[in-house]
Amino acid sequence: MTRSRLTRLGWGTLGMAVLSMAASLSTGNNLLYVLFGLVVGSMVVAWVGGKLNLRGVAAEVRQPDQVFRGESFKLGLKVVNKGRLPGIGLRVRGAWIARLGPGQEQEARFPFMFRHRGVNAVEGLELESLFPFGFFRHSKALQGLTGTALPKIREVRAAAEITADASLSGRPRPKKGRGDELFGIRVYDQSDDSRLINWKLSAKQDRTLVNEFCAPGESRVTIRLENIGSGEAAEARVAEAASAFKWYVDTGAEVRLVTPEGAVDYGKGLLHLDKALRFMALLGEGRTPRPSRIQPHEDRSAPDSAALRRVMFFGTAVVYGSLFLIDEIGFRPLLALAPALPLGWLLHEKKLWRPGRLLWDPASALVLLYILTLDWRYSGVAVANVHLVLYLLVNRALNAVRAEDLRQWFLILFLGFFLASGLTLTPWYFLAFLLYLAFAGLWLCLASGLEFQERRSWFPAMGVGLVATLAAAGMLFVLSPRRDSFRHINPFTAMGIDKLQPKASTVAGFGEGVSLGWYGELKRSSSRMMRVRPLFAAGPGDPPPLYVRGAAFDVFNGRRWSKGKVGFTYRYGTSKYPAVSGRAWTPRHGELLEFPGKGEPAPQALEFIYYPVNLTVLFTVGAVNAVAMPSGAVYFDHTDSAYLGSPYTRGLRYNLVPREGPPGFGEGIVDYEKLLQERFLGVPASDGRVAALAARLTAGARTDEEKARLVETHLRRAYSYSTYSASKDKTLEDFLFKDRKGNCEFFATAAAVLLRHAGVPTRLVTGFLASEWNEYGKFYDVRQGQAHAWVEAYAEGRWITLEPTPASGFSAARDALLSRLQRMMNALELRWYRHVIGYDSYSQRDTFYRLSQALTRERVTGWLKAAVQPLGAGLFLAGLVFLAARLRHSFKSRPTTLYGRAARLLENAGMTREPSMTPMEHALKAQAGRPELDPVVELVELHYRERYSGQALDAGQAGRAEELLRTLEQVSGRRK
Repeated sequence: MTRSRLTRLGWGTLGMAVLSMAASLSTGNNLLYVLFGLVVGSMVVAWVGGKLNLRGVAAEVRQPDQVFRGESFKLGLKVVNKGRLPGIGLRVRGAWIARLGPGQEQEARFPFMFRHRGVNAVEGLELESLFPFGFFRHSKALQGLTGTALPKIREVRAAAEITADASLSGRPRPKKGRGDELFGIRVYDQSDDSRLINWKLSAKQDRTLVNEFCAPGESRVTIRLENIGSGEAAEARVAEAASAFKWYVDTGAEVRLVTPEGAVDYGKGLLHLDKALRFMALLGEGRTPRPSRIQPHEDRSAPDSAALRRVMFFGTAVVYGSLFLIDEIGFRPLLALAPALPLGWLLHEKKLWRPGRLLWDPASALVLLYILTLDWRYSGVAVANVHLVLYLLVNRALNAVRAEDLRQWFLILFLGFFLASGLTLTPWYFLAFLLYLAFAGLWLCLASGLEFQERRSWFPAMGVGLVATLAAAGMLFVLSPRRDSFRHINPFTAMGIDKLQPKASTVAGFGEGVSLGWYGELKRSSSRMMRVRPLFAAGPGDPPPLYVRGAAFDVFNGRRWSKGKVGFTYRYGTSKYPAVSGRAWTPRHGELLEFPGKGEPAPQALEFIYYPVNLTVLFTVGAVNAVAMPSGAVYFDHTDSAYLGSPYTRGLRYNLVPREGPPGFGEGIVDYEKLLQERFLGVPASDGRVAALAARLTAGARTDEEKARLVETHLRRAYSYSTYSASKDKTLEDFLFKDRKGNCEFFATAAAVLLRHAGVPTRLVTGFLASEWNEYGKFYDVRQGQAHAWVEAYAEGRWITLEPTPASGFSAARDALLSRLQRMMNALELRWYRHVIGYDSYSQRDTFYRLSQALTRERVTGWLKAAVQPLGAGLFLAGLVFLAARLRHSFKSRPTTLYGRAARLLENAGMTREPSMTPMEHALKAQAGRPELDPVVELVELHYRERYSGQALDAGQAGRAEELLRTLEQVSGRRK
């Protein structure tokens, strides 16, 4: 069973997950949800991957031939991967295995000592791994490992020192040996032990003489070991018997052992001694496994390597680059400090002097004091936090960083990327996210002990882990709950990382006016503005996009649209009322506030639900008969724009009752034709090119509506759509005659001004093009990013709606590759802001609803039926490929020569050939280890004769070879 414990780095990552979760739940910022998914997804992958990494790995003990109790030795541990997945970054008691492929094995050695005689159960030995990512220390207890320790033997110098029960038989005879009694003196020869020289007699005789002792030659010794017992007393008795047995074997006697559990018959020599020692090792308690626990070993040293530091510089560059995505930070300070990164890398690579803590600690204190006292006050919290992160990045790059500081550096990089995630909405963030993911994965693998030089062995596994992390992050992003209830009262909003909160600067155009380029900022926001729900039964499928009308403007000065407070008189029934300061107030009848105009009420009522925004504009759709709201007052102006008496800072809910007929309230305004001429035909001063273009486009048109359609068609076909304005200094002439691309307010302004030059009254309308239909709630989900501008032209006594902006941003300029790429980027940006930045609780429920609808029984059955044929064909092809591979492998692996067949039989017998061996060396080694394999030598001789003579074996030789192969096949199957 694999046990997983959080490492110090894992606890820090858990803190990162809590921080990112709190920030994402508090602010609703989806890029923080993305970061939260990354952190939690990486921890999930680290936990699951670590389990899989150790699942198929097992181990076996390999000990020397003779290991004695209480003596230290090198314990060998054969680590085998019996699974289908490779084991990466394995560690056993300090021994390191970078990669262990399926079916592979490696041996690790480390000091150990058996504490008991006989069978020892090796306990406390664990197979560990930090892969992947090092968040968890995965350990697998290696159980069932046993080894045998022989009895402890003390040195015996004489028979008198033996305390064991030993009885001798036989007569002693003079013999060079280790007896106690002196037999005689003789001349020294080269085979004698120099310790036997009698130096005194040698000096007197002037020649070298040796003492010759009387040893029990050809005598027999019986050692009895009765009442073994247990505990240390039993160990002492067995140790004494083993010491005596060894002493008598060394003297050349035939020794036997008699115990209540059996006997070892007479014998002599070292092999007989080994047999007796192994027998005594298993006497009594020695047969039962007893624990020999290894002391725990944990390497707590901080990771450090040249590759680890280089990857850290790469991550610093990624995080530093992500700060360029923050709108509130200008490029100049970022570019000014950017050289610090390559300078720090150069100082590190060249091992040059870098400032230490004596310089950086006072500098850090001063910077922190400045940020807390001045920068937060004058630059704002968000910008001040970015300044702090910038300083920390430069500090780490130029500082003399110690190994134990690398984890702190990694935490600083996470905080920097966390800040960038909360302060940006741009699609370029996704590229920064992928780069940060690659950096974090590589750094974490290196920090867990993997060597960069061995990257080929673990890079594929790391890649799989990163892809799994990315998939897990995506799932968590989709499934994480969204909350909006406390967005405005939390510390993360105070930090300035709530990019989804509607701002006054992005909604001002609905009330005060709109400048060219204003929509470039507005379309970057995915803040929800309202919900529009039809109160009638809609048809099947998603309904078409809805034009939600906000404010209209009649005055254009060349850069900005606005409107003044125009006085007029309007009729309601048979009475006339003056518009006070341009405000025509609607009368209330119960909950209904009715607007002037002709036509009967239509049944297609709509429900509007506003979110809290500091606006007074009343959004409408089509021709309006009345609005139903329990309280409040509503007025309209000369542009047919409706407003509330006070802002809906706490939200608003009302029903809109449409009417049949054209939109607008002009039929209720007195002298409306005069008002049209005075307010809706004015044009700004220009160089004449706009007027000339208008004349050329409308030449030949017979009615004002024809003029309007000609201008509309020309703009949709001849100009390119750009979602986000490139410059706020861009003019209408630049759009019409220079770059010929822009967003919706440029198209709408161009259409309005061109038609005014052609004598057609026009006005610019701002609102929303609601195209996001929530199938779960049956409503339009209207966001700031769907803000839109279009034109209303007065033709043939009514206002008509013109859409000069190309649909979906695709214009007729399809011949230029650059334009195609730009339109593609615009489409990607639109989807990014809608589906990633704008993904919230409503979108989440709608996604699940659509998924449940797609997974109905009928559709699933249809999919299965459609998939039967391609699935069957795929399985058939896969079977053919598998069969061909097996046949090819079988053909390749089938030996075709005499030696090839013989080598396969030797391999089955456990005699593997080393690469450096010749066939004959291999055969002789097999013969020496297993005499019954002797036929292989003759087989190799026949192989040499066939190969090097250039002639095939004759019938007799071939028959002999087959006979030898059959004999070898019979004996090779009996392994020893």
